[in-house]
Amino acid sequence: MKRKEKYLIGEVSEICNIPKKTLRYYDDIDVIKPETISKTNSYRYYSLDNMSDIMILKYFKQMGYSLMEVKHILGTHDLEVVSSSLTKKIDELEVERKKLDNKIQAARAWRNLIGEAKLAAEYNDTSVRIKEVPVEEYCCLRQEFQYDYKTSIVNLPWVTKLEMNREEVEGAVILHFNSFEEKRRRQAQEATILQRGQSCACHGLKKIEFGGKFLSTYHIGDLQEIESSYERMYRYMEEKGLQIRGDVFERYVVDYWTTQNKQLFVTEIMCTL
Repeated sequence: MKRKEKYLIGEVSEICNIPKKTLRYYDDIDVIKPETISKTNSYRYYSLDNMSDIMILKYFKQMGYSLMEVKHILGTHDLEVVSSSLTKKIDELEVERKKLDNKIQAARAWRNLIGEAKLAAEYNDTSVRIKEVPVEEYCCLRQEFQYDYKTSIVNLPWVTKLEMNREEVEGAVILHFNSFEEKRRRQAQEATILQRGQSCACHGLKKIEFGGKFLSTYHIGDLQEIESSYERMYRYMEEKGLQIRGDVFERYVVDYWTTQNKQLFVTEIMCTL
């Protein structure tokens, strides 16, 4: 670039890779003003110093600074002000990174559920087995249950409660029923919805421990036909002489959150041993 004393706005736009409209806006809000403005034709003329400021501004914007924050920094001669500003920005970016990590984690957990469901459906995996799950605290809410599975799973009061408490969740929606027998006979009247909170704190929300040793089987297909899988599990317990604690969890691996095709639903029935 040939060195000149003055540069027109179009030249600055090309050199600094920034739209002319943006340069005019910076001038209007007194963030970066041209070196001079012609009194005869109102042309803006920029200096190399102006362009240096533009590059500094772009770097601060890259770190997430607002224009007003950059304006304040460009106008200071105090290193402590700049250092303090950077410390504050680091804290803000750490919070943003945590939020982004949570989103990635939630998306990955959802994708894993779909993978689990595809395997279960592909091999028609309806066997009954004993499995262990690490014990963790889950956020929960006790509610009436009326066999309207869509309302219970895509649960407006639950989502509202989570939002009010600024809690983000991940993984499958789970419903806990106090009685395996009542659920098997389609007589359950209450259920506790639970999900894993990403903050592991669940502030303002009730908590329940989920995990341990379970008798487990998959139900593949429409949830209104899930009693057939309960019967399969019941027969297995009778044959093996197994005793369960009495309650049951339904873990919705693929449900209304993922698809409206009920034949693609996969639900894990889990009885605590």
